[in-house]
Amino acid sequence: MAYSGGVDSKALLYALREYHPGLPLVVVHVNHGWRLESDQEEKEIGQECAVLHIPFYSEKLVTQSRDNREERARQDRYAYFHLLVKKLGAQGVVLAHHAQDQAETVLQRVLEGAYFLRFSAMQKEIVLKGLRIFRPLLEVEKKELELFVKERRLSYFHDSSNCDPRYLRARLRSHLFPLFEEVFGKNFQKNLLFLGKTAQGFSDYLARRAALLKEHSVGGPFGQALFRLSSLDPCEREYLIRQKLEEGQYLFSRASLLKVLASIKEKKSGLFFPFGKEHVYLYRDMLFFWKRQVAMVHPKTIDLGMSDPEKRICPLSWTDYFRGDVRFFVPVGKYYTLQVAPASCIRSCAKKGIPLPLRKRFPVLVADTGDVHAPFFSTTAVGKWITLPLSECALLRNTSPETPFFGIFQNGDEVVT
Repeated sequence: MAYSGGVDSKALLYALREYHPGLPLVVVHVNHGWRLESDQEEKEIGQECAVLHIPFYSEKLVTQSRDNREERARQDRYAYFHLLVKKLGAQGVVLAHHAQDQAETVLQRVLEGAYFLRFSAMQKEIVLKGLRIFRPLLEVEKKELELFVKERRLSYFHDSSNCDPRYLRARLRSHLFPLFEEVFGKNFQKNLLFLGKTAQGFSDYLARRAALLKEHSVGGPFGQALFRLSSLDPCEREYLIRQKLEEGQYLFSRASLLKVLASIKEKKSGLFFPFGKEHVYLYRDMLFFWKRQVAMVHPKTIDLGMSDPEKRICPLSWTDYFRGDVRFFVPVGKYYTLQVAPASCIRSCAKKGIPLPLRKRFPVLVADTGDVHAPFFSTTAVGKWITLPLSECALLRNTSPETPFFGIFQNGDEVVT
């Protein structure tokens, strides 16, 4: 349990002890060193936990960044909680956020112009970057916590930073909330909480819908991709894209996201956004989260038993190849592998609507007759063979009818039977 010694966490700690006496609890305190009394408070909390016979951990995390100091401190705290939870084998971390905190968060996100679903603000239980977070007081009013502490005559710390106008939360609490309550009445906070619950309901609905839209998503050695996006409802489309961006931790600006959404609607292509070792690429109504450094994916199986070209079973779709599933169905014979697909193959891929990022990244087998075989475009029709000079090929071991099935092989290596 995260414990600052303020009225909120004080009420939570003693409520857990009172109503759940058998709960195996560990108290953790983070000292950001923002106030002169921070070190003394850390010491007193350690003494309090010793009296209560509760294991106590503390960490001093001084945030150096002056820009968005509150958010950076929050990220540092959660990172420390995550490490401690893993070290102790705990279920997660319990936080003392209450209804007023929730209303402040909703208002902050509204005024910042956040995505509507983010108005849902904090959740009672959530997994955030692998850390399970519990907030049992999220629907409890602060005055109830103050009453709980008062009735039990518990002392608590008063955090002066809660009133420091340098911090956004303090300004919300001391300036905006009183003003809005004066203008809109005492129900202002309840209205914010209602807005948060409404957004949460819509978010839950889209999450259920997203689970049913797996046919629009594919992943594999090349990265991730969303396709047939233009066939989706605009809300579902934006939700899926935001979900992928969040999963990959891409720092995508609002302007970039709006540009992608508008391009899909207008059926435009070619948007490119670099992100370190990866990049996001829009091709038609397909959005690729592409790994820049990825080797060509080699075939998993080669079936050499198909002697009749007209009956040959053709390859898979580009989505199968994107997953890393590559198979060849070819006649028995001597074959060569190519490091780079020939221009004729690339042109055929373009005609068949193969996404641009994949057109130069697939293995090609060439028979000693010059016939070309590729994983996701067919050369099965008689008279439609693509011929290539054998000097451009690397020799693949000759096979025999006695061993028609082959397993994984690497480019230039001997075939593994």
